Amino acid sequence: MAADVDPHVVLVLLAGALGVYDPGEDDAPPDPATVARHAPLLVADLLTAAGRPLEGYLGAAFTEIERTERQD
Repeated sequence: MAADVDPHVVLVLLAGALGVYDPGEDDAPPDPATVARHAPLLVADLLTAAGRPLEGYLGAAFTEIERTERQD
C-alpha cells in the first residue's frame, strides 16, 4: 500500500466489513471522503495479494449475508 494510506482507516474498513467495528468514545469514524479514498485501494490490494477473482469474494460475501439473515 502507498505511504499516504492511513492504517487506522484501513483497520476501520476491515473491521467494518467483518461487522466488528465499534468506535469508542474517543474514536471518531473517518470522514466519508477518506473512506472513499481508502476503500478502492484496500480492495485492489486484496485482489492483487490473494490472486483470487472478485467473483470469489462476492460469492463468499453473499453466502455469509444469506447465512446470517437465515439465523435472524
